Amino acid sequence: MYKRILYATDGSQPARNALAHARDLAQKYGAELILVHVFRHIEEFGKSPYFSEIEEERKRAGETVIGQAMAELRDSGVTVHIEPCEGQPAEAIINVAAVRNCDLIVIGSRGLGTFQGLLLGGVSDRVARHAPCPVLVVR
Repeated sequence: MYKRILYATDGSQPARNALAHARDLAQKYGAELILVHVFRHIEEFGKSPYFSEIEEERKRAGETVIGQAMAELRDSGVTVHIEPCEGQPAEAIINVAAVRNCDLIVIGSRGLGTFQGLLLGGVSDRVARHAPCPVLVVR
């Protein structure tokens, strides 16, 4: 049923909860898992005299998120492909799902940007409305 499952993570607790579902589905169906973490555009941090420090911290934080997910997947037997992206999270996730021809997207219900999500609509909501494939939103 599923050959390619996209798992999107921002390191939040709902995203970590979603990982168990993505892993279990990938194991059950022998599917590849596409692990996506989206780095925000650096311009969103504004013009700062500390630009290089902000850029470095952003990279370290992203590597930590990806590393945590990979550690949980290490002994699962699932083939994992890492897709780090930069930009708006929902659009990047939708784009990777389309380009990689994913059969399912697994995403947490509410990520780290809760205040922005209240104002603009959550990433998981936008992904669910515009994705090219079914979306499993995990609480």
